[in-house]
Amino acid sequence: MRPVIVLLVVSVLLGCVRRDVAPHRQRQQSPPNTGRLGTLTLPKARSILAARVEGSKLGTIPLDGYSFHRVIEIGGGITVLVVSCNLGGGIATFKADGANIVTRPTHEIVSTQIVDLDEDGVDELVTDEIDGRGTGVLERTFRIYRSTPSGVDQIWQGESYSRRAADEVHLTEKLGLLHFDHSGAGRPARMVHAIIENGRSATSTWEVLNGQLRRTTGSDSR
Repeated sequence: MRPVIVLLVVSVLLGCVRRDVAPHRQRQQSPPNTGRLGTLTLPKARSILAARVEGSKLGTIPLDGYSFHRVIEIGGGITVLVVSCNLGGGIATFKADGANIVTRPTHEIVSTQIVDLDEDGVDELVTDEIDGRGTGVLERTFRIYRSTPSGVDQIWQGESYSRRAADEVHLTEKLGLLHFDHSGAGRPARMVHAIIENGRSATSTWEVLNGQLRRTTGSDSR
């Protein structure tokens, strides 16, 4: 009878161990400070960013590899929160009362600026994002986002920078530049995008027509 008693004691002990371990695993699977759409507010977003831990999210934006964030008031009662992370990032927008409108993941954001392209009193967000990088390769893209009380839309993108190095001697680079002008003297607001490569430059001019950026001119010169 003694072997039976030993087996019963071992089974009871194993059962106790399993009950102690299972809840710990569940806590690991649910990282804290994870913002969820519908409950996220601007004050809560600030708290999430301040107390971020491995696996944290701001709505749908993963915060692993966090680099920096910016809070920008763009007009119309809308606040934009821009987050940059290693190989990722995102945009979150909020109403005047702090309620979340939407969160949108992006590529890694290097820099931001705002400009009112359509001159409606609400700025568009211009980002410079890293689309890809590796040994001898770097690709960056300008993107322009329009925020409304219902969401965020990307309305334009163009090349910002590219570098490809086959070795230490052979290197090719392309540099993109953006320039913005307000309307005046009978001319609508416009954006000029220039690409410089190997001593040559190519430019394109864009204007807002019916709420969308439309290309109006283009040139190529030495």
